Amino acid sequence: MVFTKDIWFISAKAESMKYIILLISLTALVSCDTKSELNITTETDNTNIDSIYITESITERIITRIALKGNNLATNTKVDSITIGQIQTKDGKQSYLTILRPTKDFKICIKSDSTIATNNIGDSLLNYLWKSNNEFIAKNSSIIFGSISSDSVAELFNNFRIVRKEKIDKHADKLTTEERELLHYQNDARVYSFLFYFGRIVKNYPPEDDFFQFSENINNDTNWAKTLPQNLLYKHEINYLTSFDSLTSMSSFINYMDSQTRNKDLLAFLKAIYISEIIESPSYWERHQKLFNSVILQQAIDHEKTNTYSELITKSAHSFFSSQKGVKAYNFTAERIDGSQIRLNELRGKIVFIDSWATWCGPCIAHRPRVLELAKKYENESRVEILMISMDASKDVWSKFLSKMNQHGNSGDLIIENGMRTMYGDKFNVQSIPKYILIDQFGVIIKSDIAAPSKAVEDMIERELSKM
Repeated sequence: MVFTKDIWFISAKAESMKYIILLISLTALVSCDTKSELNITTETDNTNIDSIYITESITERIITRIALKGNNLATNTKVDSITIGQIQTKDGKQSYLTILRPTKDFKICIKSDSTIATNNIGDSLLNYLWKSNNEFIAKNSSIIFGSISSDSVAELFNNFRIVRKEKIDKHADKLTTEERELLHYQNDARVYSFLFYFGRIVKNYPPEDDFFQFSENINNDTNWAKTLPQNLLYKHEINYLTSFDSLTSMSSFINYMDSQTRNKDLLAFLKAIYISEIIESPSYWERHQKLFNSVILQQAIDHEKTNTYSELITKSAHSFFSSQKGVKAYNFTAERIDGSQIRLNELRGKIVFIDSWATWCGPCIAHRPRVLELAKKYENESRVEILMISMDASKDVWSKFLSKMNQHGNSGDLIIENGMRTMYGDKFNVQSIPKYILIDQFGVIIKSDIAAPSKAVEDMIERELSKM
């Protein structure tokens, strides 16, 4: 089992391992409440990582930074209640889920290959739920997306859910009551999350379809819903559309959620996530996105300014506004294959088409030939620049892909390592890829939500050329 392997590694003591022990009491500076302390010990044999971060998954707030070198210890890091966190390296390339709860005492281990784990069985089970979900879908993709009935798909995932439940129960005596509840919720929620995707996006079933009956198992008021809130939002959408046939406005949907939710803290969080989701994942909220624009967003910001979770809206709104038509494009820096750099401002006077992609992105690879055709068409047009900016976390992975495809000679191929997590991703609202952007000769965004490289893109470029 996945979690058994993790626990074995952490308990093993290799003679060559270098220990760096940091005992960190994570408390607010103004408080000495030991009931809210986390006691963390770190152990590493990787000298390339100087620090790790622990963030709260719900709000993405940084709980603490743990320095693995020197004496920079974390402070002001009180944890008041149980929730899910993420331990990650500074560059975000390695991450590990953890259950954060007051009085938790655990060890974080960084392996020689930079992977992260802890010695806590609850954490190991949480990561098992996360990773096994993706593995199960990949293993059964031909069945899931084949010709079997929707009932069979639902049954397949329900059996999978039961198997994982039994694994959680096997370790019940090593878990607190709250940890068990959280893990059981995560088990159900991760299965339901895929079923919602399958029914809403893949099959496009109508809201009243019996396939969505599983949504009635989702509690409208549990705080655990904050650990995977999209499921509850999907449930409310299905019930709303079943009751009212069509969506008339975003505010009417928010009012509906209000009528279905007694837990006011959860309601505040759902409203913030709902608005953020429309910005960050528009393809999942097509009905809602059609009713959405800059004016509606500003109204939502003003209306929710007293919302406890308003920062979640503000963060997404910042990316939305900075990537809109007519806004001066962010002056990013990208790297060429030879290590030299280029800034967007250096291309002033040219029309710039940008393909944000990655080697691990299937749709990106599928569309890449069309982007290369576009680059070929304009290779002798000095007023047009076609940039293909990789979002890969590793320059080496990107370079090997280009070599394998015999595409090292493309002058427009660039990389911004881990670009979706950088200022580039933030300023251009790169929440998913591929993402195509067109910028005019003055460095102003013409369009940042282009569906795909097509004849329509060529027409836009030609129109801009005619103005020059």
